[in-house]
Amino acid sequence: MKSNLSVPESAPNPLFCDAPSIDFEWKTLKSGDLNVEHGAMMIRAREENSGREVKFQLDTGAPVSPLYEIAVAEQLGEKYTKADTVEFCLTFSDSYKRCMPFFYMRSLGKRANETNPEPTLGTLGLDFFKSQPVAIDFPARKIYFLSEKIIDDIRSNQDSTFTTYQSDSQNARDKIIIPFKMGATVQYAIFDTGSSPMELYLPPDEWEKLQATHCRGQNHETLIVEAWGKPLTLWRQPATCSIEIANAKFNVSEIYTSPDSGFPAMLGNALFFDKIVVIDTARHLFGVLQ
Repeated sequence: MKSNLSVPESAPNPLFCDAPSIDFEWKTLKSGDLNVEHGAMMIRAREENSGREVKFQLDTGAPVSPLYEIAVAEQLGEKYTKADTVEFCLTFSDSYKRCMPFFYMRSLGKRANETNPEPTLGTLGLDFFKSQPVAIDFPARKIYFLSEKIIDDIRSNQDSTFTTYQSDSQNARDKIIIPFKMGATVQYAIFDTGSSPMELYLPPDEWEKLQATHCRGQNHETLIVEAWGKPLTLWRQPATCSIEIANAKFNVSEIYTSPDSGFPAMLGNALFFDKIVVIDTARHLFGVLQ
């Protein structure tokens, strides 16, 4: 399959040798007059049965992968939506093909129009990463599928930092829950590629505490975005603080919260835009290569 299925291919990272890889691209989201760059992480593939090119959002905050009924019916045909679950065989690149199960989110999805000629077919959840370890190379816009040996080689690299993550907590199941430090306090946040433009999302009470100490004199912006087909209000505010993951420090320039959701703390893609994130779900390892 040629590279016209996705963004132009970047030069391969020598760290990953001949590992299978796929490209991803960024989608800009609009909220009123604001354009939110890097609003969603999109992956293209070819569905083998129909031969149709389709597009998914990558969302590690979703444990499993849903399809959007309305989009599937329009793009592939209603016959694909009869059962509640379906297996799709997808070609993502010349080096990576995958057959995987999906479930349907009924009455969800968009039809094509002039402003959205390629509606998203569904979401690739965390189960997409459970076949083998992966590296998300944000600068190159590539995802590599790796062996455990390559992961161990990366762990020995002095420019990498790794931590063991939890998959379950009191209110969350099958997530990537990372310990991080803010000051002397250890907290936990879900690594969520679906919260792409965010560096750090905090529940309202924690956001207010940080706002009082690191955001004086600055007003927050209000964004209205869509989450699973429903509007969601977000507050975004400039900040000057840092967090630590393992022994690595990350500067936070913006903090987010929502006045109308019960989301826990989350780390989005924006914290790692100039880095490589490594995930090994079998060993519950989360790493960052500087």
